[in-house]
Amino acid sequence: MGERGVGGRRRSVSSSEAAASGVFGGGDARERGVGPSTLARTWVLDKLGELKQRRKSQERQREFARRAARSAQEAGGPEPTEEEIVETVRATREEIYRERES
Repeated sequence: MGERGVGGRRRSVSSSEAAASGVFGGGDARERGVGPSTLARTWVLDKLGELKQRRKSQERQREFARRAARSAQEAGGPEPTEEEIVETVRATREEIYRERES
């Protein structure tokens, strides 16, 4: 949760500011009977969800790296050059973009 301050930097917003600005559902949260403790719980749950997603993403990245390393060992032969890797990634992206456009 945050607002853009001077120079585009994000600044922290307190739960009371969030409640007053209606960050959690529009309108004045106090009018809807939502107190700071409810807002704090909602914020904590949101952050926990973000952390879980980040952890799952990191786990998927590690698994992909392990599988790629295993495949490279099994394939044998010389490793691809940086230029070959860049060209393969470019070609793959172009293919994906073409699929999305059709």
